[in-house]
Amino acid sequence: MTFTLKAIIDLNALLYNVQVIRAKTAAKIYAVVKANAYGHGMSIASYLQHYVDGFCVASASEARELVGLAVYKPILILGEVGENNPILPYDNLVYTVGSLAEAKLFADKKDVGFYIKLNTGMNRLGCDGDAFRNIMNYVRQNSLNCKGVYTHFFQPENEMMTQKQFSLFEEQTCGIELFGGKLHCCASNVLNNDFCRHKDIVRVGLALYGYGGVEAGLRPIMSVCAPIVKIRNLKKGEYVSYGDFKVKSDCKIAVLRIGYGDGYRRLDASRRFVSINGKRCPIVGQICMDMCMADISDVSAEVGDFAYVLGRGISAEELAEEYGTIVYEVLTSFNERVERVYVKR
Repeated sequence: MTFTLKAIIDLNALLYNVQVIRAKTAAKIYAVVKANAYGHGMSIASYLQHYVDGFCVASASEARELVGLAVYKPILILGEVGENNPILPYDNLVYTVGSLAEAKLFADKKDVGFYIKLNTGMNRLGCDGDAFRNIMNYVRQNSLNCKGVYTHFFQPENEMMTQKQFSLFEEQTCGIELFGGKLHCCASNVLNNDFCRHKDIVRVGLALYGYGGVEAGLRPIMSVCAPIVKIRNLKKGEYVSYGDFKVKSDCKIAVLRIGYGDGYRRLDASRRFVSINGKRCPIVGQICMDMCMADISDVSAEVGDFAYVLGRGISAEELAEEYGTIVYEVLTSFNERVERVYVKR
């Protein structure tokens, strides 16, 4: 019997989410697939490119991976161009410039497109107002292929703060449309904010995968399931897993083929559950590198059945609360040891 740890990606749910987002905005949709498509596997882009207008990645290496998957739509590299993000010989790559020095890298590459990243308050990447004007002057004087300007909202749940950023963005970029430039500033979590126009493009990540700020019944597209590899009957007081954990009563324990080496966090799991054959079963003892144990005393299960650590009633929000983190980290934590399986029911 083969015991394969799987992340099942529902492509129908993915397409549904795209349709929900399309109904929310007239802007073009760029799918954010950085960090292995938020843990869903970069291969998802091959299917997704038929339904979106472009992609966003963090680095040139991720862009190269998309090209290797025969992605032909525009690919915007969000990391600033330079030594870590070199200009690659692919026609559909679009780069990010955050300084005059970076803009000058395109002086003899006038056919290569880039966006200017404008800092409106997040103070991470991007240029400030004076530097932005210097870059724009250089772009115009040298007829460079600037595609437009974008920014990033750092507190999108705060309407007043986001409006302040948006107003600064509009003030700094006033008139750029006259030169054919495109503008974008919105991601998943601001699609519901009516005060904020979506401009030419929305960069959608979390909502695409079924989470985030679009209040329209989005569907999480990934479930993660681990096979039961062994079942043991334990007596009260017997140990299980590492450390000093003893079972408090006679019980039946299922050994699951998933652990922190797969991205299933080791943090205190005493309140964590998995879903087995429709029932929530508590994790018992410490989570190991490759395995963990669940109490299946109240469920009918056998070796080869699957325990869902995500999906089937176990939500990413629930795991995030258990981990003391956010949904983004939960989704991206499942690593390459988890086989991605794409299904279209």
